Amino acid sequence: MYLSRDLNIFNPLTLKELDDVSLMKRYDSKFIFHMDELSGVLEELRMNYSILEIGGKRIFRYENVYYDTDDRQFYLCHHNKKMNRQKVRFRRYTDSAKCYLEIKSKNNKSITVKERLKLSGNKYSGRLDGRSREFVENHLNKNDVCLTDAIRPSLFINFNRITLVDLVNKERLTIDTDLEFTDGNSNVKKIGDLVIAELKQENPSRHSAVIHCLRNRNIRPARFSKYCMGMVLTDKNIKYNRFKMRLTELSKYDIK
Repeated sequence: MYLSRDLNIFNPLTLKELDDVSLMKRYDSKFIFHMDELSGVLEELRMNYSILEIGGKRIFRYENVYYDTDDRQFYLCHHNKKMNRQKVRFRRYTDSAKCYLEIKSKNNKSITVKERLKLSGNKYSGRLDGRSREFVENHLNKNDVCLTDAIRPSLFINFNRITLVDLVNKERLTIDTDLEFTDGNSNVKKIGDLVIAELKQENPSRHSAVIHCLRNRNIRPARFSKYCMGMVLTDKNIKYNRFKMRLTELSKYDIK
């Protein structure tokens, strides 16, 4: 991949060192921009960040399956601007063959909390049973969704990820590219030119090197949910009033 030369300028970081900045409870800031900007952004950040490297690789493929109810309660909570909301997903790290069931919660103070359960094996079965079922039932808001029986796979999302880490300031920057969405049938959408950068901080700070770098390029924080946009792109019948402006913005990228 042509990005390799841009990533070789960073000092490597091990998975064990990354655990010191796990940030399962954090503040998130997202940025979206065109792939043409990425090389310059990486060059500017090399003095402040190290890069996750596993087995000589610095770009990793993530496979995700998001769960929702038949009437899309999780999606609609986000669309309708509910302040306390959750998402349930299965995630497979293809390069390390590790799998997790995860629940992400965001509260009315803009704090993201991620709970996850490590799963045995490295294949997706689609079922929530045993430990998985118990995990979801223990962490899902019962007043929002009627127990585990109500949720099922709703969207598959795959992407490549680069992870940069600032150990001093306790922050991570994930950079996602090559997004692919599918409803599990024949409806597939790919966005080849889009970059989604997400800054994850223990405490919110506008003094981050990432924010300064992107601001100088006129790239501002943007609200962007991969799950919600994937649903809009793959389901023509879903309500999407709130996301019309974002969908128009995405039209300048290479959507296939």
